[in-house]
Amino acid sequence: MKTIHIVCKREKMDALEIAGEILKQFGHRSTILVEEEAAARIGYGATFEMEHVGEGADLIVVLGGDGTLLSVSRHGKGAEVPIMGVNLGSLGFLTETPIEEFATTLENVLNGDFSISKRIMLDVGVKREGDPIFDITILNDAVITKDALARIIDIET
Repeated sequence: MKTIHIVCKREKMDALEIAGEILKQFGHRSTILVEEEAAARIGYGATFEMEHVGEGADLIVVLGGDGTLLSVSRHGKGAEVPIMGVNLGSLGFLTETPIEEFATTLENVLNGDFSISKRIMLDVGVKREGDPIFDITILNDAVITKDALARIIDIET
C-alpha cells in the first residue's frame, strides 16, 4: 500500500490521537494523507479534501464509527479503494476493527494479509407525484418506511 488516506471523526480526540500514532508507526512505509480539517488539528501538512477521498489512494483508514464510514463511502463513491474502519463508536457493524487492534490490523493490511468484503453503492431517490424530493448515494442497503425509523438503543442487563 503506497498511499493511505486517513479520515477522522472530527469531534473525537481518540481519532486524532490514533491518526498521530499511524503517522508515527507507518509514515516511513507509506505516503499518508490526512483529511484537511483533521490534519490542521494535529499539525500535519500532507492533506486531501474530503471531496477527493480515495483519489490516488490504495487504502482509506476511517477513524470513527459507522456514520463516519458511511460518509466516506458517499464522498468516495467513484473510487474502488479498500476501507479499513476503526471503531471508535459503540456499535461497529461496518467499522470492524476495534481501537485496541488498529496497529496490528494495519500492519497486516500493509503486509498484504487481509481480505476484502465487497459492498454495493446504491443511488436512492424518492419521488412524490413524479417530482424528486430526495436523492442520496448509500452503502449496502436502504430502508424505505412510511413510519418513523427505529433506532438502536443500549439496555443495561
